[in-house]
Amino acid sequence: MLSLLFPGLISCKKSRKIPVPDVTQIEVTFNLLRLDKILTKVDTVAPYTPLPQLAQDYPGIYECYTGNILGFLPHRGLEKVDLKEISNYLNYPGYKAAVDSVEQAFPDLKELNEELSQAFRYMRYYLPQRPVPDVFSFVSEYRYGAVTCYDSLLGIGLDMYLGKDFTFYPALGYPQYIMKRMTPEYIVRDAMMSLAQNDFGRDVSSDLLLDRMIHQGKLLYYLDLTLPETPDSIKIGYSAEELKWCKENEAEIWAYFLEDDRLFMNDRIRGSHYISVGPSTLGMPPEAPGNVGSWVGWQIVREFMWQNPDMSLTELMQLQSGQKILRLSAYKP
Repeated sequence: MLSLLFPGLISCKKSRKIPVPDVTQIEVTFNLLRLDKILTKVDTVAPYTPLPQLAQDYPGIYECYTGNILGFLPHRGLEKVDLKEISNYLNYPGYKAAVDSVEQAFPDLKELNEELSQAFRYMRYYLPQRPVPDVFSFVSEYRYGAVTCYDSLLGIGLDMYLGKDFTFYPALGYPQYIMKRMTPEYIVRDAMMSLAQNDFGRDVSSDLLLDRMIHQGKLLYYLDLTLPETPDSIKIGYSAEELKWCKENEAEIWAYFLEDDRLFMNDRIRGSHYISVGPSTLGMPPEAPGNVGSWVGWQIVREFMWQNPDMSLTELMQLQSGQKILRLSAYKP
């Protein structure tokens, strides 16, 4: 068995900078509905204002929020949803406390609107046929961050971004490695990742670890293109120290995946340990962050696109063979 000491040898690989296009002339239009504020006015007495009006004016958002997010699934059509049950939930003290915390942290969403607009411009540059989604902010009592409904809606659960030191997060059982990502700087990152997963899938049908690593790398590369000013640490959810560790130990990390043919592992459950968010990565030193397999897949995809500069994002996403991408990337840390 290969002995992996991970001594922290600094990689000599040159940094591959992705050209950033000028998108200033690309127009994007979308609505940003402050749903969390609208729903503070819901009464528990018929006609449960403003729920019926909301359902009429924004049927997609209403269905996405009440059905997909809150779980009030209608059995006889959307118009038959029990308005009283929904309004009772929206007046529940725990929900109202979350709304109050969101109001203090996010009195307005002007900055978020501007950041999303820029990300959408890059998205339209690389995916010109992809419609720009309308956006709505919501509160789900600390359950959901960024979600997509259909191709046309993007929801932002603001109560999931109240800061890593927010009082209620530890009480709800969120571990430290998750709480460090529950900050405002992750909102647009999570929003664009949600769109990428909606358009290209959270995972692939193949159980082969290499294929799954490459797929996660593609999603992270999507963030490279749509969020060019965002630090790599935010894109993958690492601290600066964790990202530095990965860069300095890239050769040793790659040797670990080559050992015992781990890249060609066909066990989906075991493979998930390498491409899932966590406090650490199975079999690696304690300094190694979780999700290292996705980080390696990301570096392979970056090298592949550097070797194939004329390939579009759509063409990249359509390539199904992780082995082909690895071979053509000439990845050798």
